[in-house]
Amino acid sequence: MTNRLLIDAGLFALRAALIEDDRVTELYIDPADASSAIGDFYLGRVQKIMPDLDGTFVDLGPIGEGFLLARDIAKDGTPINRLIHEGEKGLFQVMRDPAGGKGLQLTRNLRLDTGHFIFTPGGKGLDLSKKIRKKKARADFEAIVAPLITEGRVMVRTAAATTTEVALRAEADLLASEWRLVSEAYAKATKPGPLAPLNTPLTRLLRRFIGRDIDILIQQADAYAAARRYLNALSPAMAEKVIHWQDRTPLFDHFEIEAAIDETIETRLQLPSGGNIVIERTEALLVIDVNSAGRTVKAGVTSPALATNLEAAEKIAAHLRLRNESGIVIVDLIQMNDANGLKRISKVFEDAFAKDPVPTRLIGMTELGLLQITRKRTRPPISEILTKPCAHCNGIRHEPALHRQLTRLAQTLEATVRYGAVRGLISLSVGEALGPAISLHKNAMETYLGRKLDISVEASLPTCDYRID
Repeated sequence: MTNRLLIDAGLFALRAALIEDDRVTELYIDPADASSAIGDFYLGRVQKIMPDLDGTFVDLGPIGEGFLLARDIAKDGTPINRLIHEGEKGLFQVMRDPAGGKGLQLTRNLRLDTGHFIFTPGGKGLDLSKKIRKKKARADFEAIVAPLITEGRVMVRTAAATTTEVALRAEADLLASEWRLVSEAYAKATKPGPLAPLNTPLTRLLRRFIGRDIDILIQQADAYAAARRYLNALSPAMAEKVIHWQDRTPLFDHFEIEAAIDETIETRLQLPSGGNIVIERTEALLVIDVNSAGRTVKAGVTSPALATNLEAAEKIAAHLRLRNESGIVIVDLIQMNDANGLKRISKVFEDAFAKDPVPTRLIGMTELGLLQITRKRTRPPISEILTKPCAHCNGIRHEPALHRQLTRLAQTLEATVRYGAVRGLISLSVGEALGPAISLHKNAMETYLGRKLDISVEASLPTCDYRID
């Protein structure tokens, strides 16, 4: 089956969905007002060292500060106060975006990567994936990555073995050029701040899929052109698979991505049998409860409890990846009398986790009969991007984030301009909460739509609602 990457590069957020075997497996949402900083480089100044945390806060200039752990400088257990000192300036890279109340996490183990190479500045030599077994491969790859080996260590991923030399040389040249930009910017910098931004949200997304056999469908013409330009320089064959979506039905609606996005913030998900799972996030962990909802009929030779647990395992594994949940996950399965049932459930989880690009581990059962899972934190969970704590109930509940409300409005206006009967000026009535935000972005929206907007706040509308008059 054809795998697809769908991209909606809207005014207020870059949104993307990965479809594998006709199922939505991953979502990427990068709000324009809180774009991901993963991989970006900064000149930073060490502030206060925290021995108890074995880390230090680092001043990054205009964006505030990040946190650096000793293990992200050296892996040998050396304490932080022997690795770095207060007031020291240095080159830092963002490893993780803010999430769960924690700020940017930094590293000094610098790296640049594409679909086929991982480049580590300051290292030495060439590492080949264990799956590349050709005797001649080392000499071939040494010639291809020659511009990089003089600057650091290069690891060659398995997919490189089936990629053309032209494409690989283009990637190696890109990495060499990017590292040169960072090095030159670092040499000139005097104050804490960002260095040589290398990627836009679009190119950061695209480079994750270089080397993959995948069709890329893009809604907006300007994003389509930008993607073709970027990939033509790296992988002309992949650039040929970039398609401009011009159907009357919006891309995300056609492939039912909007419904998948909505499902990521639901706490209760139905199972095919009639049972359900309930997903709740706490400060420390994610808790998932499996319910039979009264199911008592056997599924063939499988007990009702095991049948529901098997369905739940498949659903849970899919949603951990789809929602990009991370950290500790506790699953309360339906109690079973089947001695071999847990092995079957574990296999469902392990098979699904093997396909997840983010490291995910099935730990096992606690003494209380709870299943333990851990998943590495990379990006913030989708729910944290799509919602914000309610200002009227001290965060007990959540409400849609502003960029999500604005994205929906922009989609409606874009469809009105392309296919609607409205010509010239667009008159828009909005609720009281949405009014100030739209006024703030009025000029950008007019440029994006190619139309003038007449905006009026209407008290009778729900605070975040709107109406095209």
